Amino acid sequence: IIVGILCWVLTFFLPRTIPVIVALSVLVSILAGPFVAQHMSPGGIAQNRVISIPNSAYHRLLIWQFTAGKIAERPMLGWGFNSSKTIPGKGRKVWKGSAVKGAPVLPLHPHNAWLQWWLELGVVGATLGAVLGGGIALRLRDPHMDRAERATSLALLVAVFVIGGVSYGVWQSWWISAILFATVFVVGCQTSDQRRTELDSSQ
Repeated sequence: IIVGILCWVLTFFLPRTIPVIVALSVLVSILAGPFVAQHMSPGGIAQNRVISIPNSAYHRLLIWQFTAGKIAERPMLGWGFNSSKTIPGKGRKVWKGSAVKGAPVLPLHPHNAWLQWWLELGVVGATLGAVLGGGIALRLRDPHMDRAERATSLALLVAVFVIGGVSYGVWQSWWISAILFATVFVVGCQTSDQRRTELDSSQ
């Protein structure tokens, strides 16, 4: 919510700049995700007395590091659609603190949308996802869009991107439905406002 609100404010006042920044962030995050995750060192972070992270965050780092390793085994086309549940070695247990004691190194999904794209669909799927996300952001630079409409649309995109980066599985039906519902709601409100303006101007 906080990230979405911040994005809305910035986009409202910088309508041409923020969409470009978001598009580049989406592209870089998705395409570089596995390379960053592969070099994470959860153990080193946990042992660093200066940096203290919750057990749940430690588990996430282990999940992402494991996922990156599996991506490297099949980087081009991945392991197959919705294959996260059956990846070899996913059942290996994690033993660090009570919160992740005995938890699998890869639960039902990687808890990161772009890593899941990479894992299941390879560089082909990840690239398509990056182009789609970045393309939507750039489309919102349309100078004919109302400032508030642009800000709301981009804030929704960023909120989905951030939540998808640390949480739900890409193919969960309720998550996809929630995104579609929010999108239809935002577009519907914009269409209603536009229609109202047209009616007012015609009178």
